[in-house]
Amino acid sequence: MRQLAALRRQQGLSQAGLARKANLNQNTVCLVESGRFRPYDSQLLKLAKALGVPKAEAQSLLEEVVPPHAIAALSATLGNGK
Repeated sequence: MRQLAALRRQQGLSQAGLARKANLNQNTVCLVESGRFRPYDSQLLKLAKALGVPKAEAQSLLEEVVPPHAIAALSATLGNGK
């Protein structure tokens, strides 16, 4: 997830710092950023919230790791109502 890493760096956070803010394991953040792990929906939402990502941008984070056909099912979780 290149966007996630870029957002993290823009905020001056290390992977460990983001993990603490999101209440996740640092290894999880590392694996997600490298594309070796597709985060659970709850983990992705925690990361987005920890970075202060607006819902519209959280949707684009989802598009990076979730197949397009699954986006509609997750939109309700994000509160988009689609």
